[in-house]
Amino acid sequence: MKNLLDNLTEGKELTFEEAKSLGDISLAQESLPFKYTLGEKIGKGGLGEIYEINGEAFVAKVPLYHTDKYLIENGFTINKIAYEKGISCPEPVGFFNLYNPEEKKFQFGFVREKINGEKTGLGEETLWIEKECKKAEEMGFEIFESETLYDKEKNKFYFFDFDFWNYRTKKEDKK
Repeated sequence: MKNLLDNLTEGKELTFEEAKSLGDISLAQESLPFKYTLGEKIGKGGLGEIYEINGEAFVAKVPLYHTDKYLIENGFTINKIAYEKGISCPEPVGFFNLYNPEEKKFQFGFVREKINGEKTGLGEETLWIEKECKKAEEMGFEIFESETLYDKEKNKFYFFDFDFWNYRTKKEDKK
């Protein structure tokens, strides 16, 4: 069992049978890889909780309730499109079944780059947000809520919560 936990901590994928031997898989999705161990919880919002991923420079977002899965999936998809289009945001990694060692269960969630920053309130980033939101809207994004992180070391702001964003391609706009 320890070897399986070590594999997860190192970011190695487990088979379905190996995952099953570690704990509850009722909230897992069989089509997704069983990979990564959830570390310390570092944030909580209305839809999900954010965890550090042990041994990695990543974080994971897991839904608070299994019914919020769609919004979490939407947030990941928008995060991925935004990153590919050059919007300042964490690099997405993918969807996984993530092991929660405290609860001995696997949970669906997505993993992305960890930004070593602090949540910001309105104030110093207001001009940056206005400029970045305008850029995003010109690319086809609809922004309903946005939260940002500020990385002092890089002197850079990042959007990080995309659950309520939408994206329309130019083709969809013509309909």
